[in-house]
This record gives sequence, C-alpha cells and structure tokens, in this order.
Amino acid sequence: MKANWERIIREKMQPIELIPGAGSSVYKVRGDKTTVWALTDLGDFPQPMPPLDKHEMSPTGGREVSFDVADPDFLVVHKTVGVAEYTHHIPWEKIVDLVFRGVS
Repeated sequence: MKANWERIIREKMQPIELIPGAGSSVYKVRGDKTTVWALTDLGDFPQPMPPLDKHEMSPTGGREVSFDVADPDFLVVHKTVGVAEYTHHIPWEKIVDLVFRGVS
C-alpha cells in the first residue's frame, strides 16, 4: 500500500532537498495556500484551518507540514504550528486517503 500513497505524494507535493544534488524522501506542499491531510481509518475528517496570510503567520512561525516517505512501515509527518513542532508516525496501511486543498 505504501507504493500507492508514495506515488501520490511524489506527484502532488514538492521534494525538499536536504543535501543538494541528492534525492529526497521529504516532501512539502506546493504553494502557500495549499493544505494536505492524511486521513486514517479512524474515519474523522479534519475541520479546515482558518486561512492565514503571510503577515499573520510571521510572528509565530506559521504552519508547515512535511511528509517523509523513506520509512517502509510509516509515513512520517513533521508538523510545525507556530513555534511548536510535532512528529507523527502513521502506519501506511492505516491511511485511507490524502486530501489536498488548493492544488490545481
């Protein structure tokens, strides 16, 4: 199941080069107004976050999400909200959908 989700992430998200010239397994959303959610088999659909413009985001650090697809068992989600950082390990087989908002 990882291969299907990894393909979608590679198509819809932009790689982050941690080492110049090397391939990357870490991806971020494309565009400032794009959001992404990884939905699991728990069935909860997330409420949309209120939009923030660049001015409102700068004092607290904003909101950033990156997906690391290198682990064979887990999608590693690194999330920064303001100055707080979170890392989630989501088993690939528990993902039922990836929702992209703002992607053309």
